[in-house]
Amino acid sequence: MEHPLSCGFDAAARAIGAADGRSYGDGTSVPVLRHGMRSLLVLALLAAPALAGPRGLPPRLAKAAGEAFAAAQKADAKGDLDEAVKQYRRAHAIAPHPDTMFNLADVQRRAKDFDDAITSYEAYLALAPDARDRRAIEKLLAELRALPGTLEIESDEPDGKVFVDGKYVGKAPIKVEVTAGTHQIDVITPITYGSMACPVSVGGTRDCSVGARPRDDGNVVISGSWILGGRSWPVGDQRFELRGRFAARPGRYELKLDDNQCGPVVLEVKAGDDLTYAYITFAEAKAGGCRTFELAQRTIKL
Repeated sequence: MEHPLSCGFDAAARAIGAADGRSYGDGTSVPVLRHGMRSLLVLALLAAPALAGPRGLPPRLAKAAGEAFAAAQKADAKGDLDEAVKQYRRAHAIAPHPDTMFNLADVQRRAKDFDDAITSYEAYLALAPDARDRRAIEKLLAELRALPGTLEIESDEPDGKVFVDGKYVGKAPIKVEVTAGTHQIDVITPITYGSMACPVSVGGTRDCSVGARPRDDGNVVISGSWILGGRSWPVGDQRFELRGRFAARPGRYELKLDDNQCGPVVLEVKAGDDLTYAYITFAEAKAGGCRTFELAQRTIKL
């Protein structure tokens, strides 16, 4: 099943075609340049004798680029998208051209290689800054970037409570839609704790298997953005951990994790048998400034 955002690709494709009079269409939800004037024009330009000489391509390079472009179109028509990508890359490496890059992006998108498609569409706009379809391509890029990825989270621990970026999402195993990028996963059970940073691409799926020791004692778990890494530090006669489970006496603690931190964050450890789970985020410091940290915490009944 396609993601709901892909429904917008039809409109985007029509808008791109309307912008420059191109003809698309094999019934897919993306623009296809197999038979349009743009494809014929590229082949003509690559083969043109006028391109030879010091200010253009030597005939042998023009011929090789044209052959690769034609091979890419032929592969695309047969449904061999991997070969089409290979040949469009070859054609562009020999003779860079914005229309070749556009076709490459189109094939990559239909192959659901969204990260590379985004890169290729961006390259197309850089190569053709005055492109008539710029607004439609930019709209399409926004839709592609918004496609979520899926984390498929598993754990060997029974009844493990799963947190993604500090938010409770359910018990493992579980599938969670997230924005593309790297996400911090924490799994907490009555007797142990496991964590991992799990990256996922635009529109992609990533298996995330979170391991944990059989036993990990403590009434506090402090986690945070994967960028912070793991560390431990003394707090009086106790030792606190970032990305770890540890024992702490009930009380109010002011924590400083970075020498450039604007001010401490406050952790409240409650008395009783419940576990205190805290998640720390931060904002990068502006030039010459300090970094702002924030701590959100919740109580987990074990």
